[in-house]
Amino acid sequence: MTDDVRIPIVLGVTGHRDPHPEAVEQLEAEVRSIFDELRGQYPNTPLVLLSPLAEGADRLAARVAVDAGVQLFVPLPWPEDACPELIHRSGDREEFHSLLAQATQTMPLPLVDGATGHELKEQQDCREKHWAQVGAYIARHSQILIALWDGNDRSSSSTAQTIRWQREGQPAPFARNLGLLDEVERGPVFHIKTPRTGTTAPFTVERNVLYPPSNHKNQQGQESEHFGAMWESLDLFNSDISVGTPAFADRLKKSRDWLLPKDRQEQLPSPLKPLFESFARADAAAMIYQDHSHRTLKWLFAVVACAGVSLEVYAHLAVDWWQLLALYIGLLFAAGLMHRSSQKQRYQGRHLDYRALAEALRVQFFWMVAELPDSVADHYLRHFRSELDWIRQAVRACVLVSGGHHLATTGAQLDVVDRFEWISTHWMEDQRKYFEATASQKYARDLLFETWGKWAFRLAVGFAIASLGTHLVTGHMSHPLIVAVFLMALIAAMLTEWSEKSGYVVDTHRYQWMAALFATAGQHLKALGKGSDSTTALELIKELGTEALSENAEWVIQHRHRPVSPPAAG
Repeated sequence: MTDDVRIPIVLGVTGHRDPHPEAVEQLEAEVRSIFDELRGQYPNTPLVLLSPLAEGADRLAARVAVDAGVQLFVPLPWPEDACPELIHRSGDREEFHSLLAQATQTMPLPLVDGATGHELKEQQDCREKHWAQVGAYIARHSQILIALWDGNDRSSSSTAQTIRWQREGQPAPFARNLGLLDEVERGPVFHIKTPRTGTTAPFTVERNVLYPPSNHKNQQGQESEHFGAMWESLDLFNSDISVGTPAFADRLKKSRDWLLPKDRQEQLPSPLKPLFESFARADAAAMIYQDHSHRTLKWLFAVVACAGVSLEVYAHLAVDWWQLLALYIGLLFAAGLMHRSSQKQRYQGRHLDYRALAEALRVQFFWMVAELPDSVADHYLRHFRSELDWIRQAVRACVLVSGGHHLATTGAQLDVVDRFEWISTHWMEDQRKYFEATASQKYARDLLFETWGKWAFRLAVGFAIASLGTHLVTGHMSHPLIVAVFLMALIAAMLTEWSEKSGYVVDTHRYQWMAALFATAGQHLKALGKGSDSTTALELIKELGTEALSENAEWVIQHRHRPVSPPAAG
């Protein structure tokens, strides 16, 4: 694990074990240029390389990564004590162990089909199954795959198979929670054409990008922009969580304490600490940009309202005051600039993205507390594949960096009773209280705005009737009464639109339902905990997590369709 709180771009490597000796220097330069280009394009984002350290391409990329300061993560084909004499596969064993010692993390994968150390030692087919598992793991967890490959797509080639998995999606066992109609996540391959030993000179080393084939007509030919936008979003997030302002530090403390009290934070096992910190920073950033978004919306409403008042006063009370007409034009121009600035800075988009990431990490955190092996990335926003794909990639990277690939180490420091108590108190009960309080707050605000809006409308009608009566009696329009009618109608319209943009009614019903859901889950977990039915308890925790993710996804999509904009009443 690393102390860096930023979420990395994860690269994997696959390739031939026998690159041509005369091409090694060029191959190393190409791999280094990939690291340099990514760092130049996404300067706030660290890089992680997944390399199993097989002979040839894997070790070549690993050497470059270590030299370039890129974190090296090594997925091993089986636990190190299962068959240590063959874990290096082939090549120089000393070089393997030297690179392994420089790795930030090693990640032994589980034995396949109950294999034993003896079978690994004696059976080539058994070892090949485990190496295929490594390729599948790398394809599943890499946002970018570096392939040192000659381009020969042989069905028997493990390199070609890993490339296919990267571009077409990796099914079970690493995507076991996906349904038959779900779209498996895929990624680009940075292909470095690699001559193999025995290739006749002259030969060339060249690089190109192989993007995943698209099933969506409107996305075809836009793969570069799609993946670039995802990594830009990740880089922006890393920039936002790295600020050292007092405001962010204050928010960060509140976010930490919101998830766990101080004494429980100090008891966190090592694998949970990075995930806990990632949640806290995502939550703090979300609150910061929620404040920016709400502040912008308030100013837009205020400016447009003032513009409307100035025009109405000019039209009916101060026709000679051209300054009021100029003020009206200036205020509308200012509202337009504010709206444009808000869109450029993506205040609302950053708030919604970071809130989505924080909620996904919250569920992942408590699933890891429960020792559930499921990845939130396989459940969250499954049917909304677009610019939000970066959130799933970020969650997967967070789990990888935290050591979540091996959840057994978590339970070593928390017994079953403690784990369920943590989940019951700091997830189920805290979320129940939050949703209940927020639902009550939103209901009260909706009722207040509805009441004020009704009274403003009634006053508008009353002033209109008074204006009509005055006109009938005097034969002249009462300009002050007309202004009063306009003001009351404007207030009624503004109150109604504010309530609609804030989503008070919809959120009230959603939060009431979520409060009831968490309350029910808490009651069930307490009953199951007393009976020591841990299997059913884990099923309950998983189901609650998927429901929470579904609710949050709906909330995100709903609010993305209600962007910050000047009120139509203006």
